[in-house]
Amino acid sequence: MKHLSLFFVILLLTFSCKKKNDDLDLCKNGFKDIGETGVDCGGSCGPCPLVYMPNAYMRINGEPVTFANKSITEQNGNWFLNCFNDTIQIQFNLGPDISVGNYQMLPTNNFAVVNGLSYTLITNGNVGIYVNNTSTQRINGLFQTKFYHTGMVDTLFVTNGEFVDLQY
Repeated sequence: MKHLSLFFVILLLTFSCKKKNDDLDLCKNGFKDIGETGVDCGGSCGPCPLVYMPNAYMRINGEPVTFANKSITEQNGNWFLNCFNDTIQIQFNLGPDISVGNYQMLPTNNFAVVNGLSYTLITNGNVGIYVNNTSTQRINGLFQTKFYHTGMVDTLFVTNGEFVDLQY
């Protein structure tokens, strides 16, 4: 009887201490395992979700500028790129078409305010749309233009502008 009790104790300990690695789904364990390209995705797991990093940046008079706030919106049949940060607010009228291609910016409804000084006259504005994903409604493009301050001989050169993954 003593041996039978000892046998049941050993049997109970054996099964209660057994690891359940066989039942562990590596695609749901919260770790980036070997072969996965992300945590619980890629490789033998399902594809990783797309990660969008919306961004807008440009050079203003040669100085690089990034914007915490940026958007593409449609108003009255035209598309506008709006960017602002602590010291700069800019609106570009991209025109009525945001399909992939190169376009002249429309000369109306554009403005820039830099350190409180307003620039309202725009010339030579160009935009090139190189991605317009209509299923995700995300757009990428390049742009450049010049703003003039009315009443002063002052030019704001906007070059090397790019917006990436902006949702409309």
